[in-house]
Amino acid sequence: MRKWRWGPALVGALAALLVWAGPVLAVPPPPHTFYGSVKIDGANVPNGTLITAYVFDGARIVVCGETRTFTPAPPFPQESSYAFNVNGDDNDPTLPEKDGAVDGDIVYFWIGEGASRTLAFETGVWHSNTTTNLNLTATAGATATPTPTSLLPTATPTSTFTQTATPSITPTPTLTQGPTASPTPTVVPSVVTLRYGEAGYEGVDDTYLNLGLATRNFGREGQLIVKTVDNVTTLIRFDVASPWVPAGVRVSSATLKLYFSTRSPSAPITLRVYRVLRPWVETEATWNLASSGAPWGQAGCALPGVDYNAAPDDEVICYGDGAAPAELTLDVTDSVQYWLDHPNENFGLVVKADLCRTLTATYFFYSSQWSTLALRPQLEVRHFVPPPSPTPTGTPTLTRTPTRTATATGTATRTPTVTRTSTITPTPSATLTTGSLWGMVFFDLDADGELDAGEPPVANVTIDLLRNGALIDSQTTVGDGLYRFDSLEQDTYALMQREIPGYVSTTGANWILPVLAGQVERVDFGLWLPPTPTPTLPRRLSLPLTLKQR
Repeated sequence: MRKWRWGPALVGALAALLVWAGPVLAVPPPPHTFYGSVKIDGANVPNGTLITAYVFDGARIVVCGETRTFTPAPPFPQESSYAFNVNGDDNDPTLPEKDGAVDGDIVYFWIGEGASRTLAFETGVWHSNTTTNLNLTATAGATATPTPTSLLPTATPTSTFTQTATPSITPTPTLTQGPTASPTPTVVPSVVTLRYGEAGYEGVDDTYLNLGLATRNFGREGQLIVKTVDNVTTLIRFDVASPWVPAGVRVSSATLKLYFSTRSPSAPITLRVYRVLRPWVETEATWNLASSGAPWGQAGCALPGVDYNAAPDDEVICYGDGAAPAELTLDVTDSVQYWLDHPNENFGLVVKADLCRTLTATYFFYSSQWSTLALRPQLEVRHFVPPPSPTPTGTPTLTRTPTRTATATGTATRTPTVTRTSTITPTPSATLTTGSLWGMVFFDLDADGELDAGEPPVANVTIDLLRNGALIDSQTTVGDGLYRFDSLEQDTYALMQREIPGYVSTTGANWILPVLAGQVERVDFGLWLPPTPTPTLPRRLSLPLTLKQR
């Protein structure tokens, strides 16, 4: 899908068509204008599709603007588009409730109407007298998966798990002890890797909570979502009871791994992971409820000390300004050890994003429902059996209880258990083998290195793509300033913008970044034309002239 930004001509024409008027008795502030493209499942929506913007007043939804989609005339991209004013609150003292947005409000967008209405993944931050380009995307229907019922587990009589890639400890040292204790034997940690569907393991529950869809459950979706305004959070729980992790062991480290799907926009995000303090049900949890009939202490699993432990296990700033990595790791050692010590209190983890008033960013990760096993969440636990206390009498033979031993055949059988039999492939496998790079060359009017609203594209600029130092492709921009390289194998690439005489790069002309399978990364190039110095003429020297008559 080619993303785009509108030039000043189209924005100005649309602004002239937008009519806004305030009430008679109270004067609202100038509105915030939003515009951009609209896609559902990556495809254009029909012309005339209703777009609704709203904010919250407590738990009450306040609709602040409506419009319908259209397709702009050439030469602009032929994509379903929208543009409208999102109105602010008029501060009418006679009305106790607000009737519009106030500065800093999060703006949500519905696409469609009635039973087909769906919530856009993107949100905006309302500021008076502001124009924002925001491309809206969503998935059709109630869930992202075509037929969630096929993801329900099917009972089977038995299932055998094979513990792979897990070193085992099977020594049986004989310690001959005299009146004094012998030295403590060396302990080598074992590693257990837990992932749904791997080695017979099925002990994962995960879902996400969405304020915009406060009564909807997402436990059967193929994705997990977090957002910087903390209105979308992710819940995940792993069964670490025996036989998966042996009873009585000590945890040296535990790492939660989430695998990145996509993000909007490409901006850094701070994630924190906390231990959940109350039970919840994967197929029942919503923004309002932990399970059917059981509300959260505060909606969205948001009350510290009641819904989740106030101190996070870990905090990471993911991705920064470059390409997003395939894997995000979070240290959850404290929580896993707590669950082993208190097995009845394993209510999993909640992943929350840092609050941000000036920027919203949505990050998507694959869930345990995803069809590709290697992309499902993973918990890696390193543990050891604590050495026995030395005994000063006799000559006992101390046999350390072995951990699970990896063998070519299964070493443990669970009867009965369930096996997920889904054959759903939400995304064709081809989309996971290559990636893309794209962006815009723009005229950076204020030389700040950022693509701002109204800054025009630049044509006739060549972008080179290099791999391992060799030029593999080039593109020269046209009127829209866009370039794009598709079907790129997973590797590290270099983007180089060829020099334009007289122009200065404000973003950097050379970029080196990795491309991951199934990922689309954007790199914009800004150009600035420094003012030409005004030539200064040399000062004139005036001398009096006297003429004499002879």
